[in-house]
Amino acid sequence: MNMFPMVTGFMSYGQQTIRATRYIGQSFITTLSHTNRLPITIHYPYEKSITPERFRGRIQFEFDKCIACEVCVRVCPIDLPVVDWRFEKDIKRKQLLNYSIDFGVCIFCGNCVEYCPTSCLSMTEEYELSTYDRHELNYNQIALSRLPISIMGDYTIQTIRNSSEIVAQLLIYVGAINVLIIFAVMFVNGSEWSKDKNYWTIGDGFTSLVCITIVFSLMTTIPDKSWYGILWTTRSNQIVEQGLINNVQQIGIHLATDFYLPFELISIILLVSLIGAITMARQ
Repeated sequence: MNMFPMVTGFMSYGQQTIRATRYIGQSFITTLSHTNRLPITIHYPYEKSITPERFRGRIQFEFDKCIACEVCVRVCPIDLPVVDWRFEKDIKRKQLLNYSIDFGVCIFCGNCVEYCPTSCLSMTEEYELSTYDRHELNYNQIALSRLPISIMGDYTIQTIRNSSEIVAQLLIYVGAINVLIIFAVMFVNGSEWSKDKNYWTIGDGFTSLVCITIVFSLMTTIPDKSWYGILWTTRSNQIVEQGLINNVQQIGIHLATDFYLPFELISIILLVSLIGAITMARQ
């Protein structure tokens, strides 16, 4: 072999070339195998990722249950929880004053939750803890007692927190109720044309077919949409979001992008119902 150094070099170079070609071919095969798959990208923050079971998120604290035993401080590997209390001589027990946890240092081991004798600490599914200032990650008992994001995403709580959404929902509900009132008045009066059993025309059948098609389109479109896209902008240390746009602009953006098709279909149904009610009432 030493007599043919050039041949040995060519053989080594050929082996490296074949190995590199095999690796490149494997990478191309992996890429091509994913071409027909649907995208799985989550449009955060408009769509939230589903947390797995037993996810260790932000710790929630219940002030009324805490007995200031400081077990959470002793079992914490970094001595993170800060418990301020004073001893009440009258009742001969500790009274909790302040409780805080710095999530910028917390390792989310869950020891404080597991060893708490009164179960005043619990792990939530909240994982959005971004802030502009690291000092805002130091949560006191008030911030720790707030509801997690998964609960605050409920529309019944959102309407209480946001006056602009209340106005939008009132407009929708009032419009729908007005249509129902018009239909109720129409049927109560009992017009003469309703007594004719042969009043059904080809146009009525076509209109009914269009309305049924729109209803089925809504039934298939609305469940596929993410209805948790309304973002809340607060200055608290629990929810921190960019204050570039206000809530009214956010609603407009969602209606023009994510919820465009359901919004248009619903508006068509309301318009057809209103025109039909007025036409039938006039007859």
